[in-house]
Amino acid sequence: MSNSEIKALAKVKIKGNIGVIWKGVGILFFIQFGFNMLAGNSVDIDSILSRSSMFTAILFMFVISPLQYGTTDYLVDFSNNGVSSTKQLFVHYKDIVKIFVIVVMTQIIANLGLLLFIVPGIMAVTTFSIIPYMYRENRDLDIFKLLSLSWKMMKGHKMSAFLFELSFILWLLLVIFSFGLAIIWIGPYMDVSLAIFYNQIKEEYYASNVL
Repeated sequence: MSNSEIKALAKVKIKGNIGVIWKGVGILFFIQFGFNMLAGNSVDIDSILSRSSMFTAILFMFVISPLQYGTTDYLVDFSNNGVSSTKQLFVHYKDIVKIFVIVVMTQIIANLGLLLFIVPGIMAVTTFSIIPYMYRENRDLDIFKLLSLSWKMMKGHKMSAFLFELSFILWLLLVIFSFGLAIIWIGPYMDVSLAIFYNQIKEEYYASNVL
């Protein structure tokens, strides 16, 4: 599917299901908002890690990262089947140390890329952005194999992933100008769009490669 087709499909899927989606993503959203009160004026993980104390950053990664992976599973299942279970939001806490190490390693790689040039940093971020979307079926792989698999899956897709995520910038500006109210619809729209986008990359890889 093209990017426009993905976004059109996302709009169809969220119609009448905003509450269902927020049921899954709301917990993550409000915990992130709480950490935002401690760490600065942003709710994304990179900004919180850069603005907060070491203790707060580690606490944030331990609390949030497994929940982010579980929320991703929730969104992928909703995108594929139209239904999902909140039980899966917390299943990855059994892998909390492993996920913590993955987050730290990908953060270090991204920062090293940014130290070289902006573009390598962006490419590093997009290379590993698919990990939460493919972790569930590959959780038995060790960390280095997961990173390697992510690299293989995103081969030829890194720039398209960056541009796809960048395409939501006007929607994010609308959230700001609406004093946050637009997030009620825009949040699910972006989340489902990204779930469809990355799940498509993952399924295309599985269809043409043997692990």
